[in-house]
Amino acid sequence: MKSTSDDLGKAEVTGVTNAPVVLGIMGLCIGIEAVMQLGDAGFLSFPRFRSLVYEYGGFWPGLLNTWGPNYPFQSSAMF
Repeated sequence: MKSTSDDLGKAEVTGVTNAPVVLGIMGLCIGIEAVMQLGDAGFLSFPRFRSLVYEYGGFWPGLLNTWGPNYPFQSSAMF
């Protein structure tokens, strides 16, 4: 097969795209951050909202020290 200038730099498209997965992950991350921003701005009635989200839903350094987990198997779920 003879190569032309139109063929250079083009990848073969197989019809498989990851765009919905990537957009879904982006939407989830943006949504979580938007809710935390609302908490920071005082629109949610929880004091320390961002800290609570980090403690219950994300990795926090206390699990590496002597602090106890907030719920069973939290330290395993965060790694």
